[in-house]
Amino acid sequence: MDTALPRVLFAYREVPVEALGCTPFELMFGRAVPGPLLLVKSPWLQETDLSSAKQNVVEFILNTRERLRHALDLASTHAVQERSKAKVSYDRRARLRTLQLGDKVLVLMTMPGKPLHAKYHGPYTVE
Repeated sequence: MDTALPRVLFAYREVPVEALGCTPFELMFGRAVPGPLLLVKSPWLQETDLSSAKQNVVEFILNTRERLRHALDLASTHAVQERSKAKVSYDRRARLRTLQLGDKVLVLMTMPGKPLHAKYHGPYTVE
């Protein structure tokens, strides 16, 4: 089972996240992940011109930084749009609740040091 983990993580990282509009790999490295099919197919689709194959290290770093900045801007813009859509969707189902003095309410409080464990307290009276 654990031998499949790298393949599963690779597949996860190359799928675009709907809320961001790009893949986790693109956000991390500023370029699309070269998957197995792309690696096999790309040499057939490109002409090899070795004169332009080498890139200056400084140019590479500047280009990578610019691609990362662009990917982050796109992801941020897309995330804002997705949050806006999620809020509209949530607001459609939300109901306004008003409490009056004397109404009974249920309180769920987390236990200190154990955020996933909660303890039921209640019913309490609104004061």
